[in-house]
Amino acid sequence: MKIAFITHSIHGHGGVPNYVSSLAKSMAAEHEIYLFSVHAEGISNANIHHRKIWGLDGSGLVQTLTFTLTSALSLYLSRFRESGRFDIIHTHGNYTGLENVMTSHFCEAVELERLWTQKSGVSLFQKIYRLGTTFLEKRMVKGAKGKALIVPSSRMKLEMIRRHGANADSIVVVYSGVDSERYDPGHISLYRADVRRRHSIGNDASVVLFVGGDWERKGLAFAINALSDMDCTEAILLVIGEGDVDAYRQIARERRVEGRVIFTGPMKEVWKYYAASDVLVLPTLNEAFGLVVLEAMSMRLPILVSSLAGASELIEDGLNGLLIKDPTDASEIAHKLDAILSNERLRTHLGKEGRQTARKYTWDIVAQKHIEVYKWVLDGKSTKWPNPGPTGRVGR
Repeated sequence: MKIAFITHSIHGHGGVPNYVSSLAKSMAAEHEIYLFSVHAEGISNANIHHRKIWGLDGSGLVQTLTFTLTSALSLYLSRFRESGRFDIIHTHGNYTGLENVMTSHFCEAVELERLWTQKSGVSLFQKIYRLGTTFLEKRMVKGAKGKALIVPSSRMKLEMIRRHGANADSIVVVYSGVDSERYDPGHISLYRADVRRRHSIGNDASVVLFVGGDWERKGLAFAINALSDMDCTEAILLVIGEGDVDAYRQIARERRVEGRVIFTGPMKEVWKYYAASDVLVLPTLNEAFGLVVLEAMSMRLPILVSSLAGASELIEDGLNGLLIKDPTDASEIAHKLDAILSNERLRTHLGKEGRQTARKYTWDIVAQKHIEVYKWVLDGKSTKWPNPGPTGRVGR
């Protein structure tokens, strides 16, 4: 097949850019891939072709609208430049009107509601931005008739139906993938001691890992609060990602754990930090999936994850991870972190089962699932798509 991907940026460092990059590389062995983006790096394959789109950097509403318009124009003009039409035009997070497959990686309407009901800490600009992106999201969903809309979790599918009146038969759930070679438990012996030494963390210290940006939504404050409630008073919270360090350092200071919270900033080689840690925590308030969960599981790192994360659908509580029922409850998080850190047998069990789960979602497997969706679309969606149920099992 001749497949076009449209997204703002493509690279291997995380998020949507890494998602598209990984799909393209996995599909390129058997298909011809065209990437339409403003930025692209780390792509070197004879079957992958980059078509640069003009666009603005950043994540504001103006940037989003600009990219939507320029990508639609580039696709239209490509009909005259490329040899033949594309079999599949697959957009990621934007809507051009020319695609036949769309992936939405985040539910804007859910985030808009959360921001609108939050009593403090939200600017008018943030609300206006989410109003704009929610409008674009609704437009995308309404345009999905006769097309396929891919979402990363059953939870997000239900939100799209409830908030936008989406046609359930057009929405396909495909869980995210993971590079099981990059996120391999064999890295633990290679990097654990070095990373800990770099950040002055003792070899015997218990390390709780938090990975991601948008700290308010992902619940970093809840993780810091839990740190101060833990019985394991020597545990370290290692925070990877970009955010308002001063504000969260103040929260740690108020909870008297400032010396136990380490902010590293963004890290490209994040797998080294999984190797250095003892448990991943993600007390998020809203997460369509949460790729860090799958990455940690692939590294055989025990996970403690909010039930509000889409990736929680892959977790059987107590078998391959632990779930947080209420991510705002610091005592619940603290209790479950203590349970993991104080029990080596439990850590080993969760890590082993987590790795087995992650192996079911390598990028090659996820890419093949996308190819099945493409064939389903090209076949006129003549049968009902079997979406996965809880814990990733297929159900109708």
